[in-house]
Amino acid sequence: MMEANLSGHRMRCWSHQDCSGCLNDDGCSWCPFTWACVPNACPIPLLAPAYDARICPHPAERWELRTRPFGCRVSTTTSLTAVVAVLATVLLALVTLLNVVVLRRWCRRDADNKADWRQYYSWRSVLAAPDALERQPLLGQSQTTATSS
Repeated sequence: MMEANLSGHRMRCWSHQDCSGCLNDDGCSWCPFTWACVPNACPIPLLAPAYDARICPHPAERWELRTRPFGCRVSTTTSLTAVVAVLATVLLALVTLLNVVVLRRWCRRDADNKADWRQYYSWRSVLAAPDALERQPLLGQSQTTATSS
């Protein structure tokens, strides 16, 4: 019984000889290179090539499948390229917006702390005590002993 139903669906699709007639029928998709109307039972017909490698009679036209939502002039490759391009553009816009926000906050913080120049020299407190910096010789120990002898 299931085989008869599948065969009937296949024959219903294969009977169409043009793309528009094929796409007008529910559950059918068009393979443009072989001019074949094939049954497509995927929930998202556009993604049928991802689920069925043999959706079209010729393997080279697998991703050139035409489906109902977009019509005869738009292939699966074209649709997926457009979706990826839009998503990449949105992602790039979000990254750019995030960079602008971070840069503005950093500049604002930098402007608020400009009066406190000692914050940039905080690493010196690790090397020596605050008073020790005042008492160190300017030329170093080796040059002081050479001039005194």
